[in-house]
Amino acid sequence: KPYVHDAQLHVDGYNILRCDRGTRVGGGVVLYTHQDLPITKTESIDYDHCQLLMCTSDPSKLIICLIYRPPNAPYKSFKACLNSAQSYISHHDNSYEVCVLGDFNLPNINWDPISMSFSTESAVALVDFMTENLMSQYILQPTRKNKILDLFITNSVSIVTHVLLTNTKLSDHRLIEIFFSYNLCKPHAGSPPIFKADSFRSLDFSKADFSKIREDLGEIDWTSLSKQCIDEEEFPKLFTETVLQICKDSCPKKVPPKGKKCNRTLNALSRKKRKIQLSLNTAQN
Repeated sequence: KPYVHDAQLHVDGYNILRCDRGTRVGGGVVLYTHQDLPITKTESIDYDHCQLLMCTSDPSKLIICLIYRPPNAPYKSFKACLNSAQSYISHHDNSYEVCVLGDFNLPNINWDPISMSFSTESAVALVDFMTENLMSQYILQPTRKNKILDLFITNSVSIVTHVLLTNTKLSDHRLIEIFFSYNLCKPHAGSPPIFKADSFRSLDFSKADFSKIREDLGEIDWTSLSKQCIDEEEFPKLFTETVLQICKDSCPKKVPPKGKKCNRTLNALSRKKRKIQLSLNTAQN
């Protein structure tokens, strides 16, 4: 709300961008950007029911669109958000990676694969928007109760490496963490990350065989294992080493990115190719 000042929302090391909901209870969006991420342009629009915040980091070639769509929001208000986002994106060339995120409250969309339990104008409009911009949606687990309401949508095929959802006492929605393949605050690729060989961070859990991991963990006699320790302080280390070894047997090692600049160029060419293919398919139909 406008009467909530930025000073009340301050977090050290981050800048605040916001779009307040002026005429209704609740709602609105706020985006915290790291102080090392240069934001070169911002725009926010309050469409009464829905709110939209857009920003650009030219050095990072990144566009962020943050949307709040409340339950039962009129189609006209949500469509206006999508149209404004489309216009904002269209003013940038294909080299920009676009991230659209927020609480969309569209539980009727099934995301893997995309289908609808029942069709609504707003759901169809969002899927059409994604198709037009060659985007994918990466949140595939429920974010509130048994429904996927919060979404992360992007036109990049390589920016997301992992998605983690956890419960939090701060909200009835689950906390979502998106892990990127590079540091957004450092648009120019430096040396690839080096992970310690014997560590969980060196493993690519997005490709792990979790069924095998669960099976191997279930076969461990933890009581006998604990008796091998001289004292209780040794067991945590032995426990960690045992779990790590099991994970290493069923999980490949991470492959460092070969360089963001190369990936970005390939992604831009890939998006152009897919748009041309989409246009050809549409023309043929």
